[in-house]
Amino acid sequence: MRLRTIRRCFEANLAEVRKTGDALPLATDPANLFWFVLHTASMGCLIRLPPRRAVRYAGALGAAVADMVRYALRGVGLTEAALGRYATATQFREWRKDPAL
Repeated sequence: MRLRTIRRCFEANLAEVRKTGDALPLATDPANLFWFVLHTASMGCLIRLPPRRAVRYAGALGAAVADMVRYALRGVGLTEAALGRYATATQFREWRKDPAL
């Protein structure tokens, strides 16, 4: 039930972002884009569950997470200009309230 609500919110936000020109229109169904992003994020979390990580990303974990977020945002069509405005290290720190990111 909650995932359905989150998916609808994602789809509505994606439609608005496309209207502003910050995201390109894609042929992929927005519901599928939601699931692709969710699966990417889920796998990023799952590989950290074992006591010994299944995958070790190069560099700091916070940087790898930020790269994964940008990767997913590109996948749903966000433009490089939009990423440069909204998906920055400063913005990520502000959202997380984490000065060490």
